[in-house]
Amino acid sequence: MMARGAPTTATARQRGAATVEFYLIAFWVLVPLLMGILQLGLFMVAKNTVNVAALNAARAGAASGINPGEMRNAFLQGILPLYASHGMERVGGNDFVDVSNNYGTVTTGAYLAAAKEWALSPVGNRIIVLNPRRAAFDDFGINRASDRQRIIPVENLMSNNAAGSRSGQLRSDALLLKIEANYCYRMVVPIIDTMIISTLRNVFDRFDAAAQDCYLNNAILIRSQAVVRMTVPPIQANVR
Repeated sequence: MMARGAPTTATARQRGAATVEFYLIAFWVLVPLLMGILQLGLFMVAKNTVNVAALNAARAGAASGINPGEMRNAFLQGILPLYASHGMERVGGNDFVDVSNNYGTVTTGAYLAAAKEWALSPVGNRIIVLNPRRAAFDDFGINRASDRQRIIPVENLMSNNAAGSRSGQLRSDALLLKIEANYCYRMVVPIIDTMIISTLRNVFDRFDAAAQDCYLNNAILIRSQAVVRMTVPPIQANVR
């Protein structure tokens, strides 16, 4: 006679099956979920970094007449934290290296890595000037005496701030530099990166040329905008 409470063979099998099912769920659901949360956290860090870099680029443009080279350089300087590991490789590739004694070397390595990554996606990685537009130069532009460059003057703004007929803007509005920085962020968590890129490429961003250019390099597009009042006259030749 079987003792009361002793498990039957069927019950033992069911317990074994439940254990297998748990491990299957943990592998196929929980592990990807944790990896996705990790990648989301890294993405948020990258997004905040790009926001700061976009503001750096706008400030550089406002102080240089919207010079594209100055804005690009300022943006790359702003995203250096995302490439710190590349800089560390120049001083031994060890997280325990004293960076304070090798700051220039680390920064140079990070900048070169950022510039190389930037060049890989010429359509995705761009800084676009949203304001001022050419219509504003038609309304307020004058030829600068020193080099004959067409500019929008920043002087006497309070006494001469009429609206332009072509742009519909006040001169004070035309002297607000607004840019959009597009940056291809390369994800680092395996499997999740492929899943996200495949979904975005085929469902959401099929007609976005900048995003598609990023996907070719296993990256996703981050867009950020910044607005800064210009302190020197914007040059029309720098506005496309």
